[in-house]
Amino acid sequence: MPISGNEADFKQPWSLPEHKIVRSANDFLNAEGRFLFSNFSLSKGLGNLMWQYASLSSLAADYKAKIVLPESCLLRRAFNLSDENRIVWAEDSVVKEMMKELRNETINLKSCCSHPDLAVFVKNPKFQVVNGFFQNLNYFHPKYSRKIKNDFTFLKPIEEQAAKFLKGIMYVKSAVQVNNTASDTDKTVILDGSTSMSDIHYVGIHVRRGMDILVNQNNVRHGHLAAPFDYYLQAMRDLSQVKVNENLVYIVCSDDMNWSRKAFKNKENIHFCPGPREVDMAILSRCDSLIGSTGTFTWWSAYLNRNKYPLISYYAHWPNPNSQMDKMINKTEYFLPNWVSFKCCQ
Repeated sequence: MPISGNEADFKQPWSLPEHKIVRSANDFLNAEGRFLFSNFSLSKGLGNLMWQYASLSSLAADYKAKIVLPESCLLRRAFNLSDENRIVWAEDSVVKEMMKELRNETINLKSCCSHPDLAVFVKNPKFQVVNGFFQNLNYFHPKYSRKIKNDFTFLKPIEEQAAKFLKGIMYVKSAVQVNNTASDTDKTVILDGSTSMSDIHYVGIHVRRGMDILVNQNNVRHGHLAAPFDYYLQAMRDLSQVKVNENLVYIVCSDDMNWSRKAFKNKENIHFCPGPREVDMAILSRCDSLIGSTGTFTWWSAYLNRNKYPLISYYAHWPNPNSQMDKMINKTEYFLPNWVSFKCCQ
């Protein structure tokens, strides 16, 4: 069973952009300006890393500081993040050395999802360390929303793979339509291009499962859970009633594709994401509607959606009621108001 995020490394099938890397702590000590550090090894989950970067880079912007990213940060697999006026990349050893020296200037947030008034750059006007998960909209939305979405523009090879995948579905639909209208003696027709991207309503479905929320008892007690399969079925039925005249195609992305393929195998118009996770998120962000699960991967797939009026739904019964996370999170500061809280299947 997959462990969300932990399997990620730098063996992605595309090249990464080169960045100027700080190789010595003295470079920071001798540099002008302010620098904001954080522990980016708390989670390898793409969504968690995106929350951390989005909130911290916005906090840095408030104080005219630069955010410091370790060379091993897995965000490099997905995004360029090359604005040297706002971002500094550094060797992991240098980041650790600086954070050790700045332990007295370190703020450790206990809540994953709050937005406290942080007194930063007070003890030290040049350096600050803030650690946490920072999963609260108020750090960056709406003030820095455009800048964050621009930062989270997927690398060109990822965008190309996502576009190719969706275009492939379009060709399949076109072939089926042509084949269905052909005579019995002419079933090997060539695609006629009768189906276009605009003729299809792409519905992304993100299914979050894995050991981190199904087996890890610490996470379960904390409040994590997996949405039940009936939630996805009900959300699909409801969407088909809203989009009754639309040509709906469902695209399932998951951290447990084996389970998802078995669960959805008897459903019509189902396609499965090809991976890796960065390509999957790029695909979901292009969909016309999104049926989300629980967790931050779903959240960012929705937030980065490029359509003008996407239909976004999420599982309403996350986190577990009365859990530690449930007490930490204010859903009005986490979900956008136009996203639909879908209640069912408890």
